[in-house]
Amino acid sequence: MLKKQYIILPIAFLTIFLNSFSEDYLLPENFTRFEIPDDSEVGTVLTEYLWYHLFKRLGNGPTLFNKEYLLCADTWVNDFIDPHRNKTIQEVHREDLLSIRIDDEGYIDTHQHFSHAHDAGWPFPLWTQTYGQKDKGIGWHFQPLEQVPGWVGENLRHAKNNLTCGENAIKQWELQNLISHGIVENKWKLESTGEGPSIITSTPNLNLSAKDIPFFQLRWKREIQYQSHLLPYMEWKRAGDSDFSPERRFYF
Repeated sequence: MLKKQYIILPIAFLTIFLNSFSEDYLLPENFTRFEIPDDSEVGTVLTEYLWYHLFKRLGNGPTLFNKEYLLCADTWVNDFIDPHRNKTIQEVHREDLLSIRIDDEGYIDTHQHFSHAHDAGWPFPLWTQTYGQKDKGIGWHFQPLEQVPGWVGENLRHAKNNLTCGENAIKQWELQNLISHGIVENKWKLESTGEGPSIITSTPNLNLSAKDIPFFQLRWKREIQYQSHLLPYMEWKRAGDSDFSPERRFYF
């Protein structure tokens, strides 16, 4: 009896799968079709599956990561009009490819979503992926732990780690000619005293490896644009350097 049940179930599943695409899709007359000699049913299933793959898609766009396989899957198909944009699938892909941004340095935007890495790029790597490994990566988020966005926030909350969030993040920086107003609207609000250059310095025990940390991301904004148009900058010290230097300065 058990053997019969194991044999019947796969056959029943196969029947359901084959019949699931048997509805009338009203395919265009010149839509690409599969024809298999002596097995028209399989040809019909493949044809309707191809139509389903195109017609039921949520949409197309400039997002870069899936272009390689979507172009291979779509551009050979004949007589398919994208229902969202009322254009052939080839025209849709052409428009999307031409709309992909390339910056002055040649960096190609992935057109994806919020990123903790390069703003216009893939959202990884995350600094939390190397958390706890000496010199590998570090981050500070000037909002409460529950307000940190994206995958980094999820990682920190999962680890119940608020050492680099909110007021704890503020404690890891030293200020000169600045007044701290604490966390305001999920940001660290600082006010210049006007008594000299406004300087924010990390705590002395911070050591990072340039090999493992290729870039630094800072999200900030000014409430007042000063007439001097002085640019903010970041400086760093190498192992063995006794002080900061304009030779190791990056304006932003």
